Amino acid sequence: MELFGIRTVPGIILVFVHLAACTVARYEIRNPLSGGGATLEKERQCEIKYSVVVESASHTNTYGARTMEESRLATLRSKYTTSTKTILSRRPCALTLVEEPEADFKVRVERSLSISALPQEWLTGLSFGLIPSWGTRPNQYAYTFEDTRAKRQHRYIVDETSYNHLVFFPVFWLVFFTLDEFGVYQEALVNFLDGA
Repeated sequence: MELFGIRTVPGIILVFVHLAACTVARYEIRNPLSGGGATLEKERQCEIKYSVVVESASHTNTYGARTMEESRLATLRSKYTTSTKTILSRRPCALTLVEEPEADFKVRVERSLSISALPQEWLTGLSFGLIPSWGTRPNQYAYTFEDTRAKRQHRYIVDETSYNHLVFFPVFWLVFFTLDEFGVYQEALVNFLDGA
């Protein structure tokens, strides 16, 4: 079976590779803290009771909002817990994962992913990548960190900015490094721990 003069399966694979190859994107934390202080003790031994709460939803212009099913949410929560433990374990503290009311270091992750094309991206798509476009999907992620002992709290907002054009074909693989959800989360957590 052929489609547009090419075999269907290889043609579909080629189309998907080409569509992914036209975009370079990155995450940007909108409101980081300035450096200088530290919220958790670094010098002496301490104990940190931490909690991680994750909420996730996606929305499209066509179908509206959809929440993530519980099994996938549990997997995601586990990955965020591992990322949190990785950063917190850099300090000489004993770590204990507890429920939110018992925690003295609380993490809340809110994912609100917009998976529809931006209006300007339609023009790029309809021109097969010849006309460039760029745009920002605001508030893709929100991370709230609260250190109850130090009475400090900060909410980080993460936007996704994408650049679309056929000339990005040779460097499309950069998107696998620049759109690292857990990398930007760890960056925000480190910023909170070291922030003023």
